[in-house]
Amino acid sequence: MTSPISLTRLKLETAWLSKVKAAERHYNAAAAQYDVVLGEQQVSRTPTRDATHAVWEAAVEKRGAQREFLHVLNTFSRLVLNGEVPPVE
Repeated sequence: MTSPISLTRLKLETAWLSKVKAAERHYNAAAAQYDVVLGEQQVSRTPTRDATHAVWEAAVEKRGAQREFLHVLNTFSRLVLNGEVPPVE
């Protein structure tokens, strides 16, 4: 028989794994969008202000998504490896 603590931890791990996957998808989408925007700017011989701003916005989004992904992955790793229960968000 599985103890209630084991079930609770399993539920936590499952929930955080889902968060890791969602954050990874968000990061991958932001990184792909950045690559598209940067490629469009590089094709243009004379980048416009709008294109430069679009690259900047895409880079900001990518960095934010990367930070979130690393935060969620780190939290999940501490839970799985050390048993550290993350604070309620």
